This record gives sequence, structure tokens and C-alpha cells, in this order.
Amino acid sequence: MAKSSGPGGDRHQQACIASIVMIRVLLGVYFLYLGVSAIASLPNANSFIDQLFRETAVDGKMVIGNSFKILRDFLVHYVHLHATGTAWVLIVTWIITGIMLILGLLTRFAAGISIIVCTSFLLSRLYLANDVINADSLGLYGGLIIMSLATLISAAGRTMGIDKAIAARTRVKILW
Repeated sequence: MAKSSGPGGDRHQQACIASIVMIRVLLGVYFLYLGVSAIASLPNANSFIDQLFRETAVDGKMVIGNSFKILRDFLVHYVHLHATGTAWVLIVTWIITGIMLILGLLTRFAAGISIIVCTSFLLSRLYLANDVINADSLGLYGGLIIMSLATLISAAGRTMGIDKAIAARTRVKILW
């Protein structure tokens, strides 16, 4: 039988809560960093928009070796043609998602958005030429997806975040 730690509360439970809050904040800082660094790169010749334009071209990194035909067609026929708009949507999404995760505001919604963004990047960068699995992309985006999933399941915003105040005032607790 497990012993309780007395009136001070269960230390194991407190450590679990602290770790999931750290995961949520770390994930938020990473997304905020991605958005801010993409904006900071805009004046350069090798900006995020130019990089996205090159990588989604017919002979670009995201397209060559991509075993998912529907994704390859989407990258070439939509993302490449609208690279500036797509880049700005990604930048704004990264910044808003990062802020929401750091503050613990609509945490489940933000974690769901981060899962969608990371999965799309993982699928677009998973295969290199000759159908060799890109281990770097698998490790980075796979780890981000797992962190986002842990944040989504645990409702980490209700621990140390704005979601705690929202959850106390409403019955519906789907998004926080």
C-alpha cells in the first residue's frame, strides 16, 4: 500500500502536476520562438517565406520523396502557389498557440492546434529522396506531438493557468 505524505499533500501528485505544467510552458515557448524567429528572418534573403516557397516547389525538400501523393499535390498546388499567405498563417498560428500554452489559456484547444501543425510538418518532411525515413524530423515532430498530446489529455491549463479561473466559472470543460 502506498503511504500518503500527510497533510502537506501527495508529493508524487505535485511532481506530476509540475512536470505537465513545465511541458506545457516549454511547448509554448518553442512555438513562440518559431513564430518570432520567422518574423525576424523576413528582411533576410533566406527568409521563412522564401524557404517555404523553395521547399514546396516541385523539386523542393518537402515534395521530393514524399510518399503521400495527396500531401505532395497539396504542397505543390496550394502551399507553393500561396507561400506568402501560408507562411503568415503558420507564423500567426505559432505565436498565438505559444502564447495560449504559456498562459494556460484554452490549453486543450492550443494543444490540438499544435498536434495538427506538427503532424502536417512531420508528414511533409518524413521522407527524404529514395523513401528514406528522415529521423531528425521524426524525432523533433514526434516529440512535439507527444508533448502536445500529454498537454491535451492532462488539461494542464487548469493547474497553473488562466483555464483554472475559466473552469471554475463554467460547466463546460472541453477546451480547458
